[in-house]
Amino acid sequence: MYCRRCDELDLAVEQVAVAKDLIWRCINTYCSAEYEPLIMMPTYYKDYQDRIFKEVWEKAEESVALAKELYFIGYALPDADIHIRTMLLSALARSSNKIKIFVVDPDLQLEEHYHQFLGDRGQRFIQKKFSDFLETF
Repeated sequence: MYCRRCDELDLAVEQVAVAKDLIWRCINTYCSAEYEPLIMMPTYYKDYQDRIFKEVWEKAEESVALAKELYFIGYALPDADIHIRTMLLSALARSSNKIKIFVVDPDLQLEEHYHQFLGDRGQRFIQKKFSDFLETF
C-alpha cells in the first residue's frame, strides 16, 4: 500500500498499518493519510521512473540474483511481459548461485515455453495444479 502524503510504500500492511473504519491508514507518527493501492498494469509500456516502482524493481532483481530457488507457480511468462523477462535474465546472469528453478503448472505446453526463454538451466517442470503441488511440497 502506498501513502501519497509520505511518498512511502508499506509492504507489510497487515503488521503495521492502522485500520480505522476498515480503511488502512499510514502509521507514520505525523501522518494519518489513507493508504492507496499501487498497481502497475500489465501493458507493453511500463514506466519504472517512479521512485517507488524503481526501488521495488531493483529489490526484486537483487532478490532473484541472491535466491537459491525460484518457483513460478501458474505464471505463463507471457511474451508481452518484457520487463520481467529482462529482469529475470539480468538477475540470473549476475547471480553467483546455481539457482534451482521450478515451474508449477498443469499446462505441459509451458515447459517448452520456459525452456525457450531460459535455455538449459536445469529448470524442473512440475505438471500440477497449485493445490496439488501444495499437498506434496
